[in-house]
Formats: sequence, C-alpha cells, structure tokens
Amino acid sequence: MKWDKDLTGEALLIASSTNSPLWVAAGPGTGKPFALMRRLARLLEVDKVQPSRILVCTFTRTAATDLARSVAALGIVGTEQVRVLTLHAFCFSMRSTEAVLHATGRVPRPLLQSEQRFLAEDLRHSGLGGIRDCDKGIDAFAAVPSGASTSTRSVSSCRSCGR
Repeated sequence: MKWDKDLTGEALLIASSTNSPLWVAAGPGTGKPFALMRRLARLLEVDKVQPSRILVCTFTRTAATDLARSVAALGIVGTEQVRVLTLHAFCFSMRSTEAVLHATGRVPRPLLQSEQRFLAEDLRHSGLGGIRDCDKGIDAFAAVPSGASTSTRSVSSCRSCGR
C-alpha cells in the first residue's frame, strides 16, 4: 500500500511531515499510531532512511509493545532495526553510554534494589524473556561478592536473555 493512500487532514500532515524529531500530541482515539505507521512507511520506502536511525518513543510499556507489533506488521524490509522504546528506556540507554559516563564523571555501579524491578520490567518488554527469568539473573549477579573480578565470577545468567 502506498504510504499516503486515503490519508487526509492531520494524519496526512503527520505522515508527510519532514520535521525530525516529530512530537505528536493528541488525545486517545485520534489515530496517532495509524499516522505514525504511514510516516514510517514513507521514511523507509520513499525517503530511504536507515531503519537504525529511527526511534519511536512513547510513555508506557503497553503502548511501546503495541507500537513494536505495528512496526513489525508493516512488512517493510528493515523494520526490525527500528527502535521502539518508552521515554524511560530511551533516557536510560542514553545515560548509560560510555561517552555520557565519561562526560559526567559517573562510574558504573550496582543497581539499587529499587532500580532492579524497573530494569527487569524493561527487559521483559524488550523480548528478552519473562520477568522471573530476568529477576533470577539479576539476583544471581547481585549475589556475587563485590570484590570478585569479572573474570572469576560464575554468575548463572538469565535463561531468556543470556545476561
């Protein structure tokens, strides 16, 4: 299907916009995902944007999961490389890059107990396995003595995600 077939009004404006990044604010039931999928089709098929350079961000894990399914259902080559994340997951990924750690003087540290559950939830929604499997991996990692070198650690990894 052609990206702009039967598009009118605001949906056409969203799908045809050349703004990057593009923020779409509208209430429930207004067709945001529909317009977004048409925009993705245009970016990938017409504009030949590299899929790995496309980020779809939303507020909730449920919305991110639904959007990821819709992106995959487009049937366009490269959609598996489009990143679909919550705002929290995107910010966490940015904050954790080596360049940001260096620029801010931060050093990697063990996760706090309160952070572990959120990370496990994000991992679960990233297709890396069930939350219990990821919890087991996190618990196993947390049980390793802090002074042990990474080369001597024998951590049983998460069965689903291998981490």
